[in-house]
Amino acid sequence: MQSIREPIKQPTSEMSNHERNRDHMNRKPVSVMQGKWGAIAVVVWLALGFASATQATLVVVNADFNSTGAVTPGYSYPLSGTYSGVGAAPDTGTFWNGLGIGVQGGLTATFTSGALTASDGSTPTSVTVTLNHFGVYDTQAQNDTPAGFAPALLNDLAYKVDADPPTFSIDGLVVGGTYDLYIYAQGGGFNSGAAIFTVNGNSLTVNNVPDESGFDSATADTTGNYLLFSNRIATGGTISGSFTGGNALFNGFQLTTEVLIPEPSTILLLGAGGLLLYRRAGKSRGRNHQHISH
Repeated sequence: MQSIREPIKQPTSEMSNHERNRDHMNRKPVSVMQGKWGAIAVVVWLALGFASATQATLVVVNADFNSTGAVTPGYSYPLSGTYSGVGAAPDTGTFWNGLGIGVQGGLTATFTSGALTASDGSTPTSVTVTLNHFGVYDTQAQNDTPAGFAPALLNDLAYKVDADPPTFSIDGLVVGGTYDLYIYAQGGGFNSGAAIFTVNGNSLTVNNVPDESGFDSATADTTGNYLLFSNRIATGGTISGSFTGGNALFNGFQLTTEVLIPEPSTILLLGAGGLLLYRRAGKSRGRNHQHISH
C-alpha cells in the first residue's frame, strides 16, 4: 500500500513573505531536533562507552596513637614517637598521623583528632577519629621494653582501664562507602594477651607475641599484631567499634578505600562530545533565525 503524504507547498512568486516564513518553520524544526538529539546521543554514547575507562586509586589514611607524657614522676626513657614507613595495607605511602591521645596514668574520657592526612603526606582528607574511655601507655618510655619490629607504632597505645570497654569511631567518611580497616594491637615487647575488637557488629580476636619480625595478621588464626576488617560500610559516614579482653590495647590503624578516577582520554572524549553538542545547538539557533528573517 502506498503511503499518503500531504504535498509540500513549493514557494512561488505569488506567496507572501508570511507564507514563506510559515512554510520554513513547519519544515525545519524536524532537522533541528534531529541534530540536537543526535549530539546528545553522541555524549551519552561516549559516557556509556568509556565509563569503564577509569583507574582505581587506593586512598589510605594511617594513624599512630602516641602518649604525650606521664604523670609524676614521668617517664624514665624517651617516648616512642610516631611511626614512619609502610604498614600491612597494600600501599607504598609512609606518612602516619601521629596522634597524641593523652598522658599515661589514669583514665582519659575522650580524644578527638583533627582532619587526617593521607599516606602520601600531602593529600588532606575529612577523616577524623574519636576514642572514648581509655588509658594511655608507652612500653618504651615506661619500661624500656620496645617491640622488635616497628616499635614507634607498636609500643604506644590506648588500653582498657576498667570493666567498661573503650569505644572508637572513625568519622568524616563517604556515607555508605566501603572501607578496609587494619587495626594494630601489640603491647611493645610484652606478651599482652588477647584483645577482642568489634567493628560494625563483627568481632575478631588478636593474641600478640613480643618477638614478631614483621606485620602478622591475626585475622584468620587470632595470632599476630593486627586485624583486618574488610568491606566495612560507613553507615552515616562513620565506622565505629570497641575493644575488650584481659589486656585489650589499640596502637593505631590504617583505613583504605578505592576511588575511581577517569583516565585523561575519557575526559577528553566527554569534553569533545559536550563541545559537539554546544556547536550543534549554536548552528541550529542560527538557521532558525535565518529562516524567520527571510
